[in-house]
Amino acid sequence: MNHHVNSAVAAGCYPGKRHERGTASAKLNFDIPESILAEVDFKWLMAGHGWWVDTTRIHSDRPYAAGLLRNAMESGSGALRECASRLLNQPDPEAGSD
Repeated sequence: MNHHVNSAVAAGCYPGKRHERGTASAKLNFDIPESILAEVDFKWLMAGHGWWVDTTRIHSDRPYAAGLLRNAMESGSGALRECASRLLNQPDPEAGSD
């Protein structure tokens, strides 16, 4: 990476793009489902506490998922407990709709 690119990255912008630091003017052109964001938060918060999360297995192995959520709910981290609570309160996609 050359110095120009390093400076651009450090300044929070990229060559050819105008970006004002500290503003929320840049918008994504797609929506990310809340469930995906909560899962990503959970994975990284768990990693910060030394627990690795297998994101494929968490969807197919209920006892594994329950164990991870139990560890999170019993942790000393308020952020991790809140994130686990959000995951626990999401609708079960396998339950279907009535």
